[in-house]
Amino acid sequence: MNRRTQREAGDVMSWALGVTAGLVLGVTLLIATPQLMKAPRPKPRRPGRPQRPCPKRPPSQ
Repeated sequence: MNRRTQREAGDVMSWALGVTAGLVLGVTLLIATPQLMKAPRPKPRRPGRPQRPCPKRPPSQ
């Protein structure tokens, strides 16, 4: 194998790894971004337990 062939093989390998890494990153972002942008859902209340009112604070002076 001469230098030119080795260089071309290295260029192709570098290009293939770059394309693969770009595809993996792109697909990951396409899946993760909508999940991260969702509004948080409120915690569900447990059935059967009445909600306690917040204690009132005395007026400050």
